Amino acid sequence: MRDDVKLHLMLNGPPDPPKHIEITAKTSEGMPETGKEVGSVDISKKDIGGLIKIILYKYKKDRKIEVYNGISVEKKSFVKLIDEFKDRTIYLLDKKGEDISKIKIKENPVFIIGDHEGLPKKVKKYILKNKNVKPVSIGPKMYFASHVVVILNNILDRNEI
Repeated sequence: MRDDVKLHLMLNGPPDPPKHIEITAKTSEGMPETGKEVGSVDISKKDIGGLIKIILYKYKKDRKIEVYNGISVEKKSFVKLIDEFKDRTIYLLDKKGEDISKIKIKENPVFIIGDHEGLPKKVKKYILKNKNVKPVSIGPKMYFASHVVVILNNILDRNEI
């Protein structure tokens, strides 16, 4: 985890969608709930799965709950979350988008990474109406979302963003 990144997870599955989980890494405090030392936010996929289960269990209707320091859960739609970023440049990962290596990424970017099914058509159409949204591609192949995060971090590091 990078301490300069916020991760927003949108969960739209049953029984009570949508759920928005926000994770802000605080490396100076560590992640004690995973048994890691202070100063470490090095967590595995297994740790994340267990953490998400705990976060969802602690969810309270009609409230934003901070489950752990820097980790919260609430009921919020994807569209509402995107609207909160309307003044920032949003890069929508899309296999038909412009090659990300050929564009200048602006400061404080927002990246939207979908799952293997992509975004619902209505949501994608809504997002693309925003003039600050730019569809980009990281290559001609499909990648796991976790791999996309690594590739994007590498691109940001190489561009010193």
